[in-house]
Amino acid sequence: ENLDSFTFNPAGIGINHGLETGYYFAPDKNGQISENSTFYYATKSNGLGCSLKYEPGDKLFNATDVNITFGSHINRAMIFGSNWSKENKSITTGLLYRPANFLSFGVTTSFDEKLEDLKSGRLGVAVRPFLNNFLTIGADILYANGEKISSYSPFFEFSIGNGISLRSQFYT
Repeated sequence: ENLDSFTFNPAGIGINHGLETGYYFAPDKNGQISENSTFYYATKSNGLGCSLKYEPGDKLFNATDVNITFGSHINRAMIFGSNWSKENKSITTGLLYRPANFLSFGVTTSFDEKLEDLKSGRLGVAVRPFLNNFLTIGADILYANGEKISSYSPFFEFSIGNGISLRSQFYT
């Protein structure tokens, strides 16, 4: 959920926490924030979202990547979402099943823009052991280009305060 939905599962856009907006500068190849840094911006509200990625030299109305995403509840526990990415030339669909706030299951599939070739997918589970969003732990299984399993990806996230979190994810 939150702005992570643009990266991990577009169904998360359907979880409404009001207006959410965020931005950051990714370090350049030397690990510094400079004029060669990539700038990311995202916003979502009421099941609709947009994210932008600007590489050095991009024009204001011609970002390297644009993501348009929507998500909506199918029922209380099931959420569907879809995302289009300019840079990846792909459409990703996702489902989230959250029977309780402390347990979540998700699946995504990403196709080319013509919906002909399966590019990748993700299957994941997450648990909040303290029954709140202070700590979330989970794992994803990723597959790409017709492979059975391309990698496993455990993760954890600490929510430090309202809207501030620290996340780490590892790819094996």
